[in-house]
Amino acid sequence: MILLLILAAVVGGIPYLLLIMRTCRAKDWRKLRRMIAYPVIGVAVLLAAGHLSDHLVYRKSLEAVFDGKMTFSRPIFEYDSERGFQGDGYSFAVYPLSESIRQRFVSADLRLTGRYPERPADRDRWKTHLWTEAPFDPALDQYLEFALSSLDAGNEPRLEPHFSNLRAALGKKRTWYSYFHHDHGDSPGNIDFFAVDLDEGRVYLINHNT
Repeated sequence: MILLLILAAVVGGIPYLLLIMRTCRAKDWRKLRRMIAYPVIGVAVLLAAGHLSDHLVYRKSLEAVFDGKMTFSRPIFEYDSERGFQGDGYSFAVYPLSESIRQRFVSADLRLTGRYPERPADRDRWKTHLWTEAPFDPALDQYLEFALSSLDAGNEPRLEPHFSNLRAALGKKRTWYSYFHHDHGDSPGNIDFFAVDLDEGRVYLINHNT
């Protein structure tokens, strides 16, 4: 698909460049400005539409995680490592807890704990740990340790205080956690980890792919 788009751009672009050159020779500067402006505006509109579409898809996927409308404000903290060709890398974000999510977890029911989070289509081969109230199960420590990437904490010291806050929250009630995971043999290889801390008013979103 990408190759077809590149080919279309090349095939369509060459005649357009020739037309621009003829317009320059004719010194029709008004027409030239329009010829340059229209493609730039078109690209800007396409990029904006793509960004909006990605945002809507992402928000919809999070609604399937938290079983409710997403009204996240600006993150309290956000970290994104560089990503490899296949998406390998690490992301960690902390958001203020919205009132809609707070109410959903204050009134947690069998629908939430028996069905959510729902895996997106691109996670169809992953496994799901449904929403569970802390304290965190020690038998699952390998997934928490993988989610709290020590390698990235070494590269970004600002991560460590948030790791400590999350560990503390997962040690007590009124914190909820869930995750998707895909293991490499007996060890975690990929994880999407989610936590809701009702007492401190925090939502944690973590992705670690290797």
